[in-house]
Amino acid sequence: MKASPLVQQIIKTPQLLHQHAALMEKLPPGKSIELVPQLVQAFHEHKLWPKDAACIIAVCRPTDEQLLDLLKDDGERCQKLGLHILARLIGNEDFKQRPHHALAHEALRLLQTEAVRPKRKQLKPLKDWAEAHVTEIDRISPP
Repeated sequence: MKASPLVQQIIKTPQLLHQHAALMEKLPPGKSIELVPQLVQAFHEHKLWPKDAACIIAVCRPTDEQLLDLLKDDGERCQKLGLHILARLIGNEDFKQRPHHALAHEALRLLQTEAVRPKRKQLKPLKDWAEAHVTEIDRISPP
């Protein structure tokens, strides 16, 4: 997959990440969502640091399906990326306006694994969000 000029610029000049993020926020949602697979690929190829990848992908407003792909990936590195993206999104007003049941369940499952143990303290707001969503879902539709 050939990266778009914007993704190539992000890779070449990571020190300008905040400027790139501001530019990406101005893109229409459809355009920014199209960049998510390219950014994930750059992350896989170690062209983006995990923290930078999480920041810029969150700005792209990924779909729940794109996030679930990361969270359900076989690789721990990808799962952690998905958790960090989700942690950035839970404070976003647009994100809060839609239900994210599958994301909450998958995030909670991952947060309870040994692999994520070192990050639990850093991801506490995400865990609280996931637990609240799962509790709400269970209350609305008991098993």
